[in-house]
Amino acid sequence: MEESIYETLHYFALFSYPPTIEELWTFLKKKTSKKNVKQLVYMLSKSKKLITDTYANRVTLAGYPSFFSMQKRRNRITEEKKKKVGLYMKILSYIPWIQLVGYSGSVSMNNAVEADDIDVFIIAKSQRLWTARFCAVLTALLLRIKRPRNVKYAANTVCLNLFFDERDMHIPPIKQTAYVAHEVLQMKVIFQKYRTYMHFIESNDWVFTFYPNARTALTEHMYVDEIDINSVITYQSFAWLGWVGEGFFQFVQRLIMQKRRTKERVGETQLWFFPDDFEDKVKTS
Repeated sequence: MEESIYETLHYFALFSYPPTIEELWTFLKKKTSKKNVKQLVYMLSKSKKLITDTYANRVTLAGYPSFFSMQKRRNRITEEKKKKVGLYMKILSYIPWIQLVGYSGSVSMNNAVEADDIDVFIIAKSQRLWTARFCAVLTALLLRIKRPRNVKYAANTVCLNLFFDERDMHIPPIKQTAYVAHEVLQMKVIFQKYRTYMHFIESNDWVFTFYPNARTALTEHMYVDEIDINSVITYQSFAWLGWVGEGFFQFVQRLIMQKRRTKERVGETQLWFFPDDFEDKVKTS
């Protein structure tokens, strides 16, 4: 169990992040209880193998005490970033073809630095993937917060890097790695409709083969509030636009992508855009 704790903390250290005890337990690769993790962390900290921040209930490997103060600062930075895109998220919640929006990446862990953009994950209504993306991109452009292409640092802009159609929320086998499982589990939902988050997790229960304790952890936090709007009426009011526009929006966007195609994975029901794929860096660490 000690080795599993060290391995998990090493992973978090790649991001200069000291996890809470609950996060450490959630992302252990061995099944155990939260109580056992707390006891073991206490013993290892007594022997100076780990260091803890009692006030914040966080832990990290010995030799990284600066992570605690760093995390407090990054938490403040993250909250500022969320405020800057608050209007954008509010507008997305009223778009009838969007079922769920969540933060991923550093913002999802409250671990962003000043230069970070804001990674956004979107699940679209059935057969409205391209309409939802068009609306999300256009809104970001109008608010001047869309992450530009080929720009390494784009602070406080939104990176619309994942779009799923609700018909197919299952992550493909080629992407079923420990890194992606971690990203799935750390994603923070901003809003959802029709319990989409629960269906997304159920469609990707393979993540628990990497992180078995996460099943219990998610059970404790599974119920994300539904958005407080009459989305059925809203969708029905604009359903005609979706039927007319989906094919057109797909044609136009695919045409644009074809000219700029790099590492993107563009399918009928899922769109993956990662300008800086951190998974490659993690594999070589």
